Amino acid sequence: MDKTTNLFINKTFDITPWLIWHLQILKNAIVMALKNIEYLVQKTKFWDRYRQFPLNERQIKVLNKILDVGNENFEGGISTKKYISITKVSKATAIRDMALLLEYGCIQQIEGTSGRNVRYELQNY
Repeated sequence: MDKTTNLFINKTFDITPWLIWHLQILKNAIVMALKNIEYLVQKTKFWDRYRQFPLNERQIKVLNKILDVGNENFEGGISTKKYISITKVSKATAIRDMALLLEYGCIQQIEGTSGRNVRYELQNY
């Protein structure tokens, strides 16, 4: 603490810096709470949209991982290799699972990717 925020040292008894500091902490807490609420609302909207599809545990795990970090933060999108790494399944199983996710509309191909370098991202929700 500096001399302006510690009221015992602050001989002028000006509480303005103290109030500003506490209000800034409160503001930061409110902003973080709103971000968390927005995240939960978006995740709920996604699952409400795809709840009727018979997704297996692996597919749910991968989708939740992408939802948790955010589409924009899931670097490079989801590929077969990443799917295998996350779920610890064979390449054939990963391809089948991803094909179903694509068929159900949970994921979409990232524009400009194809062949061995095809990547997917969550469908806009």
